[in-house]
Amino acid sequence: SSPPSRARGCENTMPEEPTDDVLADEEEEPFLPEDDDSDGELERQYPMPVFNNTLDKAIVVDGLPQVPPEKTEKLLKVLEKIFTQMGPIAEDGIMMPTDKATGLSKGFAFVEYATKDGVEEALKKAQGYKLDKNHTFNVTTFQQVSDYLSTPEQPPEIVPPEYAPKEDLTWWLADDKARDQYVIRWADNTDIYWNDPTVDKIEPLYGKRGWTDSYAVFSPRGRYIACFHRLGIIVYGGPSWKKLNKFGHEGVKLIDFSPCETFLVTWSPMSPQQQSVIVWNT
Repeated sequence: SSPPSRARGCENTMPEEPTDDVLADEEEEPFLPEDDDSDGELERQYPMPVFNNTLDKAIVVDGLPQVPPEKTEKLLKVLEKIFTQMGPIAEDGIMMPTDKATGLSKGFAFVEYATKDGVEEALKKAQGYKLDKNHTFNVTTFQQVSDYLSTPEQPPEIVPPEYAPKEDLTWWLADDKARDQYVIRWADNTDIYWNDPTVDKIEPLYGKRGWTDSYAVFSPRGRYIACFHRLGIIVYGGPSWKKLNKFGHEGVKLIDFSPCETFLVTWSPMSPQQQSVIVWNT
């Protein structure tokens, strides 16, 4: 494409023809780094400038009309009038590429602001701006466009996680003695036992210290055990009694499961009235 047009024009003057002396100077032997005996003094006094390669002060304005060269300057002035309302534009800060084959503008422009504030204002105020009934601005940051263009054409290979079967939450129904279970909390311990009257000394099936702050309760069908904590409820289940879910409700005092254990209701006297009762999906 041809060089982009700019909002502020400049005089286009042809350089003078070089003289023989100038050409002769250019043909002299070049200066090589090893010829410098200043020991880096020049570099310290005149350090190389640091270029600002960030794109956070530039935006891309799409949705512009495609105009011929004789209307380019008029469109640039319209864009300048609109976007200077959001902040000061950098020198020669509006550029509108043109198609080399047709001579028409390509339907978008670059706007560079003097500060980041101008970009933020343009994103808020110029997005969706209707230039006319057929053209609406679509404003994005130059950084977003750069990120999009740097996206690889081939997406990275997605490696699925290794399959881990879920534990059976009704595993206790397969007990060969058809026993039920119950939970006892004492001191800071919480223990789960088989309800087996045929055994003289009952040992806990599973126990844990600090499992709950106050007490624990089974769900109606026995798939879950809910443990009360100061900040909410934690639900466990399966033969390993692993943590299945947690429900944050500070100061919770009462809970109730739905008959099919699909929902859990918690109540806390510490919460505002609108949030004192919460219904959760288990």
